[in-house]
This record gives sequence, structure tokens and C-alpha cells, in this order.
Amino acid sequence: MRKDEFERYLKEQELDGGTIASYLSSCKRLEKSEGDLDDHFDRDRIDDLIDRLSYSAEDERSGRSPRHKIQIGGNKAKISAILKRVANSYREFRLEGDDSVREQGQAPAAPIQEATGFDHPLNTILYGPPGTGKTYATARRCVDICDGTVERSSEDVRHRYDVLVEEGRVEFVTFHQSCGYEEFVEGLRPETGEDGADSASFRPMAC
Repeated sequence: MRKDEFERYLKEQELDGGTIASYLSSCKRLEKSEGDLDDHFDRDRIDDLIDRLSYSAEDERSGRSPRHKIQIGGNKAKISAILKRVANSYREFRLEGDDSVREQGQAPAAPIQEATGFDHPLNTILYGPPGTGKTYATARRCVDICDGTVERSSEDVRHRYDVLVEEGRVEFVTFHQSCGYEEFVEGLRPETGEDGADSASFRPMAC
């Protein structure tokens, strides 16, 4: 966490000293259980963290367990809501900092990015072992590209994604596991020499 910078940001939002101290303490509590907030932001995972912090009073009454890792002994719904608000505030702080960097000389966004407010590269490769949320992150990324970055629950993301698929604006394609990066991105297939010599080359693939 960028403690000093975040503290200055909170002061600029005209929050009182007690609220700022509470925000900083909540950030430390989040990081103790969920890991570094900057790492979440830099790896485009902070939206997923914020989503996992969603936990309503109805969830608590129904006996459903929170999806986050923070140990809460009291009112789980109330404390989860506070932590979600703090995480969202940190996300806004980091986004505002990135906007300042862009204003100081980064290349302007492409037209589709200007239209939607989506501020990440459109060509993105998500990687990681099974079960780490790549499919969900892909759906959220598709929705953000089409509609702009808006705070949504996981259910809203899935519903909107399904609508975009029905409208033909999004298509999900699965490649065979043997299809590698060079074949998919660069259109090249590695080949060894026919004579059995220690040589190799890349053959362009038809797309």
C-alpha cells in the first residue's frame, strides 16, 4: 500500500483525521488477509477483490460464508461493506494517479477506449493455473470494453456478458491445449529440420 500517498489523497477528499486513520487501518487489515493492494491493482485483480467483499445482511442471515479471506468476529455484513468501501477508495486513488501519469505525456487512448472510458490495453493475455478466475476476469474485461468500467456484482457481469454474446458483440473461442503463444499470437509454428540436424525454424500458419 502506498500509505503516504493514499493518506494525502484521503485528505484531499476532505475526510477527517479519524476517518483517514480508519481507512488506513482497514487497508492494513485487507492486506494482512488478501495480500498487497498495489499488487491487486497492478495485476488487474482489484475489481475481483472488491466483488468478493460484497456480503449482504441477507447473506449473513442465510448462513452463507463470505467469499473473502478476512476473519470477522462481529457483524460480517457491516464490516465487509466497510472494507469494500475502503478497497474501492484505494482503487479510485490508484486510477487517479494513473490518470495524472497519462496527462504528463503518455500516448492518448484509442477511440474505443475514449468512448468507453476503458483504460487498459485491448489486447490482453490472461494466464495462470486452473481455478484462478481467468474465465470470470475475461467476462468482466469484455463487459468493461463494451460498456465502460462500471462497478458491478459478479452476477451482473455474467448477465451482461451473456447479453453481449447473444447480440453477437462478444464471442468466446476455446483453442486446443497444444496451441501455443507463437501459433496464436504470432502465427508461427516451430519446426525441426527434416534432415534430423540440430536446427529449427518457424513456419507461418494460415489463419
